[in-house]
Amino acid sequence: MRQSNQINSEQADSLDFDVNLCIGVPDEVRSLLSTSVQDRGTASDIGMLCAALMVKHMGEEPMIVGMNRIGVLANKMAGLGGGYTAGFFSILELVIAEGAKHIDVDGLAIRAIGQSTRVRRMRAGECQA
Repeated sequence: MRQSNQINSEQADSLDFDVNLCIGVPDEVRSLLSTSVQDRGTASDIGMLCAALMVKHMGEEPMIVGMNRIGVLANKMAGLGGGYTAGFFSILELVIAEGAKHIDVDGLAIRAIGQSTRVRRMRAGECQA
């Protein structure tokens, strides 16, 4: 009798596998978020460490910027319980504040909107063709 390599939905749920966490997210961050902790202080500390690791990773791998990795992690943290996102976003706020001192924020916003508009127009053109 032939064995099936497919997993049923019950098995898939038990694996708690999220492909979004595999793309552009360092192993250390995935490991830190693999289990939930009950203590809010510890969860906040883990969130801070995850943010610091992601900032470092995004600096080393700029191609992942714009892939919504921060949103994916925030969503995962929200599912784990309280504390994670508080620590996570507190570090990101510090990084944003420091970065804003060194860049033209208005120019960045204008470039980002322009790029987003070009991408939407390209996609619309592809869909109409």
